[in-house]
Amino acid sequence: MGFSRSQICQNDKQMTAKQAQQQLIQDKSKLIPMSETYPYKLCRLSKPKDNSLEKPWYVEFYVWDATKQKLHRKRYVLSDDTAKAREIEAAKLIKQTNQQLIAGAVINPVQKKQIGPIQPETPLLEAIAFFLKYIKGSKKPRTYETYKSDLQKLTDYLTTTNQTNLTLGTFTFNHAQAYIDYLIIDQQLKNLRINNLKATNSAFFGFYQKRKTINENPFKGIDNLDVQASKHKSYTNQEALAIKNYCLEHDPRLWLAISFVYYGFIRAGYELRSLTIGNLFEKTILIEGQNSKSGDSEHVMIPAALEKIIQQYKLRDYPKHYYILGTDGPSETMVDKNHWYRRHVKALEATKLTGLNHDFYAWKHTGVIALWFATKEIELIRSQCRHKDIATTLLYLRDLGIYFDYTLINKFPEL
Repeated sequence: MGFSRSQICQNDKQMTAKQAQQQLIQDKSKLIPMSETYPYKLCRLSKPKDNSLEKPWYVEFYVWDATKQKLHRKRYVLSDDTAKAREIEAAKLIKQTNQQLIAGAVINPVQKKQIGPIQPETPLLEAIAFFLKYIKGSKKPRTYETYKSDLQKLTDYLTTTNQTNLTLGTFTFNHAQAYIDYLIIDQQLKNLRINNLKATNSAFFGFYQKRKTINENPFKGIDNLDVQASKHKSYTNQEALAIKNYCLEHDPRLWLAISFVYYGFIRAGYELRSLTIGNLFEKTILIEGQNSKSGDSEHVMIPAALEKIIQQYKLRDYPKHYYILGTDGPSETMVDKNHWYRRHVKALEATKLTGLNHDFYAWKHTGVIALWFATKEIELIRSQCRHKDIATTLLYLRDLGIYFDYTLINKFPEL
């Protein structure tokens, strides 16, 4: 079945192979400067079965339209005088085009706006973008991640309620209260989560208030919601064994993650995800300040049981920049912030331990309790927890239900 010239060129003007190459090079030079891989479909040569020159020959492929956010079909007509020449030109065009598609070529690239000085009349979304750039360059990575996630929630709300035209100066106390109401009534978020979102938004507007860009912080004056204190409940020996057996059979990588939290008292969040092979020393693990809660770089000791696991996984054989708990094993890619929590939930469900106030973070508490009863060495606990002083450690142990026997003082021998 043949194609008319109008059918072939329905998406693009007819052009020779040479013109096609030049056109795609122009597209390539307008790549959006983002480290993402865009969808595409590689080139294919379409020609008559009998190699007739009277019927159309063309190279077809699909390239990402950055403006319309969808794939766009392109067809380049081959118009050389012989079948052999067309095949040669097609081969060159396919090779060069495929290389450019794989490298990230797009059409109709979105022109990013240059963010200038923020003023009260600056669109609120633009003010958020500037604030996040500032935080990314001045704060720890996990702080940036939190602000980005929380402010995305506000952005989604503004989009849903058709309020994206609000400016930094026109967002008032009433807007802020309406947003909190939305989180309570429509989103039905927990009070603690809402309080955290309010704190982030208050920090955002406070940033511009300190710069005297706006006069008032619209979130100031909104009270925090009541939060019932809840503690991460540690695991009993029987519960820990049940999860261990599940992990060793179904998810060994989860048990590796649990082991670093349990033995190293490493916080089950950004601290854990950011650990690299280079952080493993002969006897200790380095927790880098940029990734820790305190902001200080500190070492924790590697117990013999954890060292055995490290050697079992041959972790020290990987490149030093690889994340220990990366995607599908040590890799250059850090997992997302909820990755291990999601996998842990599956383990809790499989072992029927849901609804008992257990979570992934509780493995740190379980480890602290185990080390205390095995050693009763308060300084060892303090050091491994990276507490600044013994008083902090004593309060921490008390929160875990560990109390000291003050009657021991009565064993003081008489003089």
